[in-house]
Amino acid sequence: MVHWFQHNSKPQKDTRRHSDICQRVAVFLFHRMNVLAVVAASPDLPRLASSEELARIQEAPGVTMRVVTDATAARVARMLSMEQYDAVLWIGHGEAGSLITQDGRIDPQWLAAQLSTRRVRIAIIATCWSSVRPPGGLQAAQSFADALPASGIDTITMQTSVADRAAIEFDVELLTQLAANLPLRTAYQVALNRAAQYGEVQAPQLNSRDSDQQADVLRNLDRRVEDIQDTQREMQRSLDRLDERLSIVERDLRKMNDPHLDRHYLAIGAAAMIIMLLLLLFVTWRLI
Repeated sequence: MVHWFQHNSKPQKDTRRHSDICQRVAVFLFHRMNVLAVVAASPDLPRLASSEELARIQEAPGVTMRVVTDATAARVARMLSMEQYDAVLWIGHGEAGSLITQDGRIDPQWLAAQLSTRRVRIAIIATCWSSVRPPGGLQAAQSFADALPASGIDTITMQTSVADRAAIEFDVELLTQLAANLPLRTAYQVALNRAAQYGEVQAPQLNSRDSDQQADVLRNLDRRVEDIQDTQREMQRSLDRLDERLSIVERDLRKMNDPHLDRHYLAIGAAAMIIMLLLLLFVTWRLI
């Protein structure tokens, strides 16, 4: 019995390793998480190790990343308008109620409006004190932990100051796990465990969005179904036009009564139909 266990334990380990490799390949090929990384530097504040962080995130399986360097409000807004992002990572310095940019400051309401308009799902505000409300007057001012979840965005903020190394490890691990399709809370816990190895467990805070998540999922599914149906209708119209042209070619070939030429054009037509069908299937698969 002992020999049987020892003999078979190694193949089981190899199988698990093979499964992990296959999973990483599948994630890389079929699931891509689009991330916008915002690097907001200031000449008056310490330089952060953003180059290392960005390089490691870009190497994570399943991550596609765009970067805004020397961020200003205008540059961030322009980049957000160019394409759809799943997550936004903000790397830089901050204080209670504001993020420091190259040319000024950004408040929670401005960022919430920008991200919610673009339907960003997750925001990682990896700056010191981003969870903290600024001092206000008669009414309490909002922090990023207030404004972004209220706009339907799952948000990670920092409750205290955070060391650069701990923030890097947390951000990289969080995005890696999210790209592997882990639930947000599970990915957050894994990233928190990683940051704990560098002495940081208090700063990162998960702030779930206020909106009904089930309703959001249904709305997203409805939008995807509509997109798929629109694409299918357009592809069907293209196929109908191609079919009409093939019918004309077939009539002309019959008139010419050339069997060799007939087979030649029919083969071309069949190949074109197959290509259009494959294109339809590929577009439908990508939308799903």
